[in-house]
Amino acid sequence: MNSVLYYIVFLVINAFDTYIIYQFMKSFFKDNYNDKTFTLILYVIYYSISSLIYIFLSSFVLNLSSSVLLVFMLTIGYRSKISTKVISTILAVLTFLTAEIIIAVLIGAINMDLTKHTYYGTELSLLAVSILKYLFVKIISRFRNLNGDIKPPKSFLLIAFFVPLISVFLEMQLITQNSISDIIYASTLLICVVLLNFMVFYLYDSITKLFTEKVNAAAARQRSIYYQKEAQLLEQNIGEIKKLRHDMKNHMIAISELSKKHGNTDITDYISALSGKIVRAEEYSQTGILSLDSIINYKLTQAKQSGIKVSCEITVPNDLKIASNDFVTIIGNLLDNAIEAVEKIQDDKYIFLNIRYTKGTLFITMKNSFDGILNIKNNQFQTTKSDTVLHGIGLQSIESTIHKYNGELLTIHSDTEFVTKIIMIV
Repeated sequence: MNSVLYYIVFLVINAFDTYIIYQFMKSFFKDNYNDKTFTLILYVIYYSISSLIYIFLSSFVLNLSSSVLLVFMLTIGYRSKISTKVISTILAVLTFLTAEIIIAVLIGAINMDLTKHTYYGTELSLLAVSILKYLFVKIISRFRNLNGDIKPPKSFLLIAFFVPLISVFLEMQLITQNSISDIIYASTLLICVVLLNFMVFYLYDSITKLFTEKVNAAAARQRSIYYQKEAQLLEQNIGEIKKLRHDMKNHMIAISELSKKHGNTDITDYISALSGKIVRAEEYSQTGILSLDSIINYKLTQAKQSGIKVSCEITVPNDLKIASNDFVTIIGNLLDNAIEAVEKIQDDKYIFLNIRYTKGTLFITMKNSFDGILNIKNNQFQTTKSDTVLHGIGLQSIESTIHKYNGELLTIHSDTEFVTKIIMIV
């Protein structure tokens, strides 16, 4: 019979174990709670029930089955697919079971009857199990893509489901061994099982990363096509508008002369005002590269109409050796990101674009005011929009494009200003 001190130590350690399972869940679900208070209540329930079962009803089979149910209960507090919840539950239980069995082998707590009360050793053994669990979870947390928005194919999820189940069976065989030779063989098997399951984590992480990059690349291509089509439409519209503006100006002059002859000063003044508006139509970019001029003039005009102070300095030759769709992708993404950032603040709204070409090198600088809030994950800027697949790939799309020209991208920011600098060899 264990002492009161033993159970007090267990309750403290079980609280630490509950924190460990919370850290494990963050590896899969981040902080995507359905409701934070509800999720906290689930953790309290987890701690209470697991403590009661261990103290009053502890046996290997009961602890294992209750762990599966309780860990799966915790996943209810997070927003995710049911497949992710099942996989995370199995991997969590397997990880913690492996830690317990490793310590059990080390202290000689083997040849167990799986249906009877389980002996877990002294208070020091309980602490050793928790420390090992914590180390396992810290290793798992290094896999950055377990909580990605894009999940692996179902065929791999089946592998990730059955491999841990087989591992549990092998570990159960291990703790029922009763001879030294069997223990040595089983210990070797245990090491292989541990490595195998960490390989599952690694493959899950790698395949998730691969699929995420594939989806982002497809979205970037789609966005590039969108910019190119938008630029083509703008080229056509701007050409028609220029023709209309030129014709309208001539018509206005003719009407103005006729009104003067008839002495109608009101019509003359009105036409003069209209003519001034036609003449004063602003063009921010006049490089002669129609797709580039179109996207810059369109985006900056939109920004100015939204109350943003815009300015630009553009000096590039019209025979620049860069594909127009690549140029449009870079500048379009830069302007979209800048406008999106500036629209979030109330005062001092500004955008400055500088493009210059010198001795085979293209320099692009974009400066804009922003609210100082950055969402960074894995050294990459993330979108603040809810659609993380279609948005948040602006800088990634720019980087993939400029790398075709041996280019580099640098971002600098203060509390109020965000600066993007690009250098390309063209």
